[in-house]
Amino acid sequence: MTAVSRSVVSSKANKGERTRERILEAALALFREKGFDKTTMRDIAKAAGMSLGAAYYYFGSKEALVLAYYEQVVAIRTERAHRAFDKTSDVSERIRAVYKLHFDVARRDRKLLGALVRSVADPDSDVSVFSAATREVRNANIQLFREALAVDAIPESLRDLGSLGLWTLDLGLMLYFIWDQSPRQRKTRQLVDDAVDTLMPMLPFLSLSMAEPMVARVAKLLLDAGLVPDDD
Repeated sequence: MTAVSRSVVSSKANKGERTRERILEAALALFREKGFDKTTMRDIAKAAGMSLGAAYYYFGSKEALVLAYYEQVVAIRTERAHRAFDKTSDVSERIRAVYKLHFDVARRDRKLLGALVRSVADPDSDVSVFSAATREVRNANIQLFREALAVDAIPESLRDLGSLGLWTLDLGLMLYFIWDQSPRQRKTRQLVDDAVDTLMPMLPFLSLSMAEPMVARVAKLLLDAGLVPDDD
């Protein structure tokens, strides 16, 4: 491929990415204003200034837009978390940061997330938290918790199990966050602090040899429940 050809391909890719971003921004604005169920793909195409067919070319459904939103959230959360990790090796502060950054990124979207709860819990929905379509986002979030635990104070043997447990708690916290009507969801943030303060004293015990049978049992429980991240 010549330099000119590569330039043309790159230009088209950049234009396509900008168009995709414009559609997603228009969709999210409408979801926030009207709600997910009341927004149609035709509404989104009109707001983005393009034909319905063009909108469908980039996103085959509203659910595909939600998946793109999930990817956007996890990317922003991960970038900010890495900056927080660079500032401290205190595992409790690192875990708090991962949780609270999720709230910060999603703060404007509580109405949208509330409308999606039914779909998130639907095993047949592509936007379900356990669907094949959300696998990469799910695994990325679990990996972020594992990185939070990647400090000398946490034995390597506990990091995989710990990240799964913390991610599972993250799901419950997000439901509470959607419901929380306190200013800036202050109650949810306090719940994070209290949960971390409760969990941290348990870590020294879990690293002892006498705790190995219990740790193995919890690991099997998570595996049998299908919560272990996969790459297939």
